[in-house]
Amino acid sequence: DYVSNPHTCNFDAEAGIALNDHFFKLVAWYDNEYGYSAKLVELAQYVAKL
Repeated sequence: DYVSNPHTCNFDAEAGIALNDHFFKLVAWYDNEYGYSAKLVELAQYVAKL
């Protein structure tokens, strides 16, 4: 479940595949709303401590 997940990107280990011995296809899910908002809150808290 990705609802209310504070991370901006989630790696999907089951969706990735090895293309050959040197290349891998990685799949990640990006949330442009909640995850981004969570990072802005973290940034504001960090700046407030300066």
